[in-house]
Amino acid sequence: MLTQKNILIIDDDPSIPKLLQKFIDLYDFTLYSANNGKSGLELILKNKYDVILLDLMMPEYSGMELLSDLEKKRDISKMNIFLFSAADIKQQTLDNLKSMGVKEIIRKPIKLHDLLKTIGVE
Repeated sequence: MLTQKNILIIDDDPSIPKLLQKFIDLYDFTLYSANNGKSGLELILKNKYDVILLDLMMPEYSGMELLSDLEKKRDISKMNIFLFSAADIKQQTLDNLKSMGVKEIIRKPIKLHDLLKTIGVE
């Protein structure tokens, strides 16, 4: 079970952090959020998060671009980064993301119980 308490969610859909906040409060975790990739990258570089939830498809600066830039500055394999996406992702892309250090890819629409279990809250 996840014992750390700082979770960052980067998603351009404002309903996702709102939904998660209601449940994260039950576990005494702190949820931080960014609504685009650039501000999310800035937060990651300035702060330490125990879990990072990253939307792969965002306008202007995608989760993939964030990972590419982050990989140049930090060791992603030492971070707990989980991606979500509604898009079909080719197996080679999935393999590349995992080799970069992404822990898991979570399919949208997100089932909250499954998400919490995947990141180790339940």
